[in-house]
Amino acid sequence: VPQSEALLGGTPVVLDDIASSGRTMIEAIARLADAGCSPPICVVIHAVFSGDAYNQILEAGAAGIVTTNSIPHASNAISLAGPLSDAANELIDNT
Repeated sequence: VPQSEALLGGTPVVLDDIASSGRTMIEAIARLADAGCSPPICVVIHAVFSGDAYNQILEAGAAGIVTTNSIPHASNAISLAGPLSDAANELIDNT
């Protein structure tokens, strides 16, 4: 992680498309911590969370985890209904 005033002065956000084992997020959290950053907020598009991955990400130092509702989970806070509806309507309008 490069030294950056923005990273050191704010809350980092780690975004991952799919979190299954959580290893990618856990590694990113560790690198941010090593760089002296605050605990990050983790955002996941597709929260598979196999095994105890969700808790492992929190234990690694995430300040919180927010996920979309593409896979039901207690962390779901972002609805994909609007973007999917918009995309479908655009396809219909362009055919």
